[in-house]
Amino acid sequence: PDAAPPPMLDEAELDKMRAAAGDSDPKVRWQAAQFLQNVHDPQAEEILIKMLQMDEDAGIRKDALGALADHDGKRHVPNIVAALRDSDGAVKLAALSALARIGDYTTAPAISDALKDSEEKVRLAAIDTLNQLNNKRKEELQRIEAERQRYQEELAEHQKQVQNVKQRN
Repeated sequence: PDAAPPPMLDEAELDKMRAAAGDSDPKVRWQAAQFLQNVHDPQAEEILIKMLQMDEDAGIRKDALGALADHDGKRHVPNIVAALRDSDGAVKLAALSALARIGDYTTAPAISDALKDSEEKVRLAAIDTLNQLNNKRKEELQRIEAERQRYQEELAEHQKQVQNVKQRN
């Protein structure tokens, strides 16, 4: 088998790209962060979290949130929930959308806090997100109940077979 090709950038060059993720131009920052994520740089996630928490550009915060949510979102729920308190409505809407996709019911209290937001769009999105979580929960409970019912039926069938064997002997 062929050996894996060498990395495109060595550590010194990756350090330059990491530094570019702190550039004064938001487009450069975002492109650098995306590059680091695409090459699976171990520091990419940390850079995205920092961008979500501290970047002055709301578009960058929103994009960083989306990248974190799309990549192992359940692990990033605390950071996404914290974004519900962002000063920018678009970031809060992106956080609500991400939480709906992730489907973690434990976020419901934080989402319900967004019902007090000053922006109507955020309040409406919070209601929609809670509805989506509730629907996912209902579906999960129905699936669990159907599975339980199937196991009960299988158990009853096995017990019946055991009785038949005992009666024959």
